[in-house]
Amino acid sequence: MRGEPKFADPVCGMRLSPYEVAETVAYHGKVYHFCSALCRRLFEEAPQDYLGKTAPEKER
Repeated sequence: MRGEPKFADPVCGMRLSPYEVAETVAYHGKVYHFCSALCRRLFEEAPQDYLGKTAPEKER
């Protein structure tokens, strides 16, 4: 539907409508939405790997 909110699965990047969300997790006061139990499990094992981690600077 047009104008329907979309969520992004932080693990695989899939864009999800509210009806497509298979799993949710609350982490540090925010709710994250996932396309599958696998993506949820991967997130729970290492959330820092999926939450805007900046790339390390290159050594000179």
